[in-house]
Amino acid sequence: MLQPAAAPLPTHRGCPFDPSREYERLREQGPVSRLAFPDGKMGWLLTRREDVRAVLADDRFSSDRMRASSPVRQTALRPEAPKARAGMPISLDPPEHRDDAPAQPGARGRGSE
Repeated sequence: MLQPAAAPLPTHRGCPFDPSREYERLREQGPVSRLAFPDGKMGWLLTRREDVRAVLADDRFSSDRMRASSPVRQTALRPEAPKARAGMPISLDPPEHRDDAPAQPGARGRGSE
C-alpha cells in the first residue's frame, strides 16, 4: 500500500497566538494528514474531534516515553529513570493522567463539586 506524501510540519505563524494557517489547508484536504517532522521522523495529524478522541482512548497510543509505541521516544530510557517529572501530565497515560482530574488541588472552583 502506498503511503500518502508527507507535508512538512507547519511551523510558520502569522501571529504567535494562532496556529499556522497551513493547518486549515491540511484540514480541508482530509481528516488525516501525514506529516514530516524537522528531525526526519514521520507522524500523523488528525483534525476531526472523533478521530482525536478515538486515538486518545486507544491503549496502543501513548505519551509515556517508557513505552515503545511512544511517538516522542528519542532514545532508549533506563528502567530506573523516573516515569515523569512532577508537573508534566503530558507524559502520563491513564490512570496517572485523567482528563477529569484538576490541574491543581482546588482548581475546580466553587459550585463544581
